[in-house]
Amino acid sequence: MQNLKNIVIALVVLSIPLGLGVYFANKSDPTDTPELINASYLLDQEVAIADFNLIDHNQQAFTAEQIKDEWTFWFFGFTHCPDICPFTMATLTAVMQTLKEEHGIDAVRSVFVSVDPIRDTPERMKVYLETFGSQVIGVSSAGPELDRFIKNMGIVAKLPEAIDANADYDVMHSSSIYLIAPNNAIAALLRTPHSVNDIVYNFQQVHSNYSK
Repeated sequence: MQNLKNIVIALVVLSIPLGLGVYFANKSDPTDTPELINASYLLDQEVAIADFNLIDHNQQAFTAEQIKDEWTFWFFGFTHCPDICPFTMATLTAVMQTLKEEHGIDAVRSVFVSVDPIRDTPERMKVYLETFGSQVIGVSSAGPELDRFIKNMGIVAKLPEAIDANADYDVMHSSSIYLIAPNNAIAALLRTPHSVNDIVYNFQQVHSNYSK
């Protein structure tokens, strides 16, 4: 089993943001590592998604139990985002439709993590995400749990120092997508620019290399 510190250092060298998680018992054969398009294959690093305890857009608790046994795409943004966030979420919706209709893969959802919990209440997220279909989950938290999760996942999110919930302010945030496997392992990091074809291809490569 590789040392966690060595893995983190290696990822930093590769400029891959990755939070600290837990290891899995079985290693993948490095000769089977697939080549991805504009993405990093991480399944062989055997690190789980960072612990989280958030609230979804239906005001229900959202933990690792809610994503177990299914594939999930994770994107961190905010509902007032004018372009990157709606484009990315629409892209993921098209990806999930393609996987279902053309490849028969249905157990896939996307998770939208709001880094702007002051304005992005569960009610607002629910309305915002209706555009992107029922396979999308909106989550956030008004407490320190969200900040801890964002940090552990290596996500950059910078809000203004003085925040007025009624003001029109921007939020700087990472735009990469995490792909999480059914055993909660971090499977891949998908970098911009995002396209439906590239993400579908990358998913197929990771999916075919996955063993629970």
